[in-house]
Amino acid sequence: MGFETLLLTRNAGIATLTLNRPQALNAFTLTMVRELHQALLDVEQSAEVRVIVLKAAGAAFCAGADLKEVAAQQDVPWHLRTLTAAGHQAIAKLKELSQPVIAAVHGVAAGGGLGLCLACDLIVAGAGAAFVTAFAKLGLSPDYGATYHLVRLLGEKKAFELAAFSPHLSAQEALELGLVNAVVPSEQLEARVASWAERLAAGPPLALQRTKRLIQQSLDQGLHAQLEAESLSVAAGGRSLDFQEGLQAFLHKRPPRFQGR
Repeated sequence: MGFETLLLTRNAGIATLTLNRPQALNAFTLTMVRELHQALLDVEQSAEVRVIVLKAAGAAFCAGADLKEVAAQQDVPWHLRTLTAAGHQAIAKLKELSQPVIAAVHGVAAGGGLGLCLACDLIVAGAGAAFVTAFAKLGLSPDYGATYHLVRLLGEKKAFELAAFSPHLSAQEALELGLVNAVVPSEQLEARVASWAERLAAGPPLALQRTKRLIQQSLDQGLHAQLEAESLSVAAGGRSLDFQEGLQAFLHKRPPRFQGR
């Protein structure tokens, strides 16, 4: 399926989804967020895709909503509601995907762009990247899951500070806060993301899927419920061919060849 605002490629178990409105710093339009949701549905249904990389063309990751499109609307509140509802479908789908998702962030990730990368499982940032909530400067509250993820990553007080004052966080500051997993020189961003994606693609798909689910649900479960979920997940893994392969590879001191079965 072709897209107007995105590029989608698949290679060796890795699907790469590229935001492709570089002339507008990849700012979200209604078309773009709807296409993003559709692209995620497409890769979700592909048995060959083990890892998803989310990146962007041009000078920035994503500058948030396209304010020119917003300003051109006769009914701005209705458009904002429609834009966020469509974008939130994409955010929810990112969280629901069984495959791990790596965001490769260069340039600015602002507003909804920040929310988008925070919804990914891993974030690798180029040294020149910047992260900013931006909403308060427009007289708006955050969307695209920003409040959900910032509170869970940073706690209520720090999340409110970032939302209210909207500082520009450097990649290093974002790393120190725990918002991103790694910061690399900008010229090494693509190689580092490719390395991580290849490692995940070679890993055990079923175990990674279960790990993703366990980590997500732990935020809303008590200790005993989470322990039970872990036990059930390990038992299910023990019935898989991947576990048998991993066990034999360990015993025979060779790399495992996981098949996702």
